[in-house]
Amino acid sequence: MKLPLSQPHFCSFLLLVVLNFLLWEKAASVPACIRDEHCLKPVVATFNNALQRAVTIHNLTEQMYLQFFVSKFSSGYFVAFSSQLTMLDHLIIKATSYCHSTITNPPNIGREFIQFKSKRYLKMLINFVGAWIIPLNRLVFELRVIKDVSETIHSIANEIERNNKLLLDDLKWIFTKVYPKGRLEEMFPRWEFLSLIKSKDKFYQLLAIFNLSNCLRKDIYYTEFHIKTLKCRITNEGCC
Repeated sequence: MKLPLSQPHFCSFLLLVVLNFLLWEKAASVPACIRDEHCLKPVVATFNNALQRAVTIHNLTEQMYLQFFVSKFSSGYFVAFSSQLTMLDHLIIKATSYCHSTITNPPNIGREFIQFKSKRYLKMLINFVGAWIIPLNRLVFELRVIKDVSETIHSIANEIERNNKLLLDDLKWIFTKVYPKGRLEEMFPRWEFLSLIKSKDKFYQLLAIFNLSNCLRKDIYYTEFHIKTLKCRITNEGCC
């Protein structure tokens, strides 16, 4: 007498059950919003808005860097502080190389990036963008009291701050729409140069502003990349 597992019909039935289970499991892992066209369209539109805001921040940051820092360096602004440079080499190196937001930057290459769950990915991106809320707010405030800063620089800084807030709002909205039962924990890292930007010593203050501007120029490239990647992963739109 043959065992049930050896019967061809039973084997076919068992295979069909397993395949149906895998298909159900895959479908269950796709957020309900993405399976609903009426919900999907606003999500795609918000991703597009977020990307456009990131591009705007990118352009504005380049303008601020060129108009503010290049003019300061080219006019010999740091010459008066040349005696301090040897004593503060470590601080200058940190200002040019260290970014407080790095710890919240999602992976962008390798196995970890490939296997990264979209829900956690979006959470990290929200914290990555949110890392700039306090520094930008402080930048706008301090630029108002620096005497030799033009109105153009004020305007650019205001626009960067405004667009960063709107970008963060867009990403939060996407999260609540795609993962309505998900829990969003905001863990914005502290900007280490915050105390220096409040300094009455122009050298320290400018160093802090340079750190912020330099890091934002680097981070916005990652932000654009992450938004494009998440848009593709979550909506299957805009995939290269």
